[in-house]
Amino acid sequence: MEFIWQILRHTPVWVYGIFALLVYLGAIQTRERRVSRLRVAILPIVMLAFSLLGVLGTFGLSALTLGAWTGGILLVVILNQIARFPRGVRHPAGSSHFVIPGSWTPLLLMLAIFFARYVVAVTAVMRPALGANSTYVVVVAAGFGLFSGIFLARALQIWGTKPDIAAASISAPKEGAAITPLTSRG
Repeated sequence: MEFIWQILRHTPVWVYGIFALLVYLGAIQTRERRVSRLRVAILPIVMLAFSLLGVLGTFGLSALTLGAWTGGILLVVILNQIARFPRGVRHPAGSSHFVIPGSWTPLLLMLAIFFARYVVAVTAVMRPALGANSTYVVVVAAGFGLFSGIFLARALQIWGTKPDIAAASISAPKEGAAITPLTSRG
């Protein structure tokens, strides 16, 4: 237990601030909300940047790290073409917004990225030789790509939601308008 306390005590204060921000952003995702096209892009951009900074900060810039990270992203984007996550997104006709159902998944993914990055950072300090192990580098970089790529795949799925034309064509009669019954012609 002393070992964990030492790690937590030497963690910079700003790391706890990032943790709190991610919990807040994830909590927002648990409720149904109406989101613009631009706001759909913000979370993937932030999470991709967060994971890329983790990879570059730990292993440096190289074809191996960028290739593994990018490969992880591409893999999850391709897989989401089959899985179609998230489900239940609506795009009201005539609106530039999407209605996204609440989900705990984004919060869990954000925390997974945070803790993975935290563990990798602690490991880099305690065992710096691992940074020279290409297998370790590829696994960590691809893992960060997979985790953050889920947010990109999710945004692409949301942007691909077709406007709900059926709901727009069915409207209630205006107040005071006469309602005529449908009759069949023979």
